[in-house]
Amino acid sequence: MAVVTVLASTAVASPAPETVVVASSDEAFRSALSDALAPTGMRVIVTADEAPSVAELSITARQIAEREAATSTVWLIFATDKTTLVTYDRDVDRVLVREVPYSAPLDPAKAAEIARMARTMLRTLRVSPEVDLPLPRVEEARVVRAHVAATPFAIGARACTFAVAAAVGLRVGAAARDTGLDGRLSVLWRPDALGLGLHASLATDGELGTAGFMGTVSDDSIGVTVHYPVITGPRVHVLAAGGLALHAITIDGALDANAVNDRRYDPAARLGVTANYEVGRNLDIGLGVSADALLRRQRYASGTEPVLVVPRVQLTTGLIVTFRVM
Repeated sequence: MAVVTVLASTAVASPAPETVVVASSDEAFRSALSDALAPTGMRVIVTADEAPSVAELSITARQIAEREAATSTVWLIFATDKTTLVTYDRDVDRVLVREVPYSAPLDPAKAAEIARMARTMLRTLRVSPEVDLPLPRVEEARVVRAHVAATPFAIGARACTFAVAAAVGLRVGAAARDTGLDGRLSVLWRPDALGLGLHASLATDGELGTAGFMGTVSDDSIGVTVHYPVITGPRVHVLAAGGLALHAITIDGALDANAVNDRRYDPAARLGVTANYEVGRNLDIGLGVSADALLRRQRYASGTEPVLVVPRVQLTTGLIVTFRVM
């Protein structure tokens, strides 16, 4: 009984396939339109209705769509001097008309091109509301298009699933020195929206020297963070991040002529912010700052003389290059 209930609820939730009526004598166009709409689950049916006058296009298109229980009507009208493509959407009750530079009969390439035009026109009818507002200036329209393209959740945005980021900079408060070089490689899931990041950092080794100990210390880390965009502009994207990191502190040297090699792990809380500038659809360059607060830190001593005390807070800043890979 449970299985039957699940299947029944799934069947109810699935939307019914849409039907688009096409009125055209060109067989190649009818076939091409069916192929163009198939990925969206739309079914094309053919009618022999003659095209009415321009004044009656909307009324007749609505009557045909209602008669066939369809959501849209498409006409391809051939005349001696021109060819006209007409699309109508029943939900918004609007018509779009466009002249095309081809005559009958259409070859497969031209038919496919006009079918793509029809698909675009139907999309425009559905997602572009007809409002009584002044026509925007060219400069204003460019800004609007750029903003839509840069918004992570907008239709047509460049948002992707994965990205790889490489960073080179300075780490302040490293284990054995006040400032040292730091390199970081990150894999980002949903880099332009709420997502996750996995990071691996390598810092330059530092030298340690006391009366009884000589050697080096390294402080490398891995971390995982959650990031979210706080500022999104046409080309500038600022993301805040927070998460956890694990530092591996390794000391390698000699204490009173005895070899010493010791590695310990310190967990840390990580906060950061990244500002990226879009130089290409799949490439960003930016600056990043992050802070790691060690939840446990290491202290090393030789007898009563301290050898190393790992700083509680480390700051890392650097240049970041981000590649969107898919």
